[in-house]
Amino acid sequence: MRNVRSLLAPLAVVAALSAVGVAGAAAAPTHVAAGPPAVTVTAEKAGTSYNSKALTAPAGKEFLLVFKNLSTKKHNVSLELGELEYGATLTIGKSSTASIFTLKKGVYHFYSSVGNDETKGLSGTLTVK
Repeated sequence: MRNVRSLLAPLAVVAALSAVGVAGAAAAPTHVAAGPPAVTVTAEKAGTSYNSKALTAPAGKEFLLVFKNLSTKKHNVSLELGELEYGATLTIGKSSTASIFTLKKGVYHFYSSVGNDETKGLSGTLTVK
């Protein structure tokens, strides 16, 4: 009998410690860090237009420009104000990508800079306010 008790005692300690660890983990607060707000634009399956011609983003704060391309043709989203280029997403075919921007107030032009996409209709206005 003594041998069985000596074997069970350490198991009881391990079980007790495990229970505390599990309870402690469950009681720990969980925090999800909020990322920058997302502005999403999608190239339609035909690849000749975006789903929106007008987007809005916050001024002076980071925002995530999410580009979803439903077309197998490669496109991107470029940003400009007048003749000043502010950057672009990756050029992709049938997938998604995102880029982070921080812009001043203004009305920006967004478009696909691939080939003659812009003249085909892949363009719009981003109002930053």
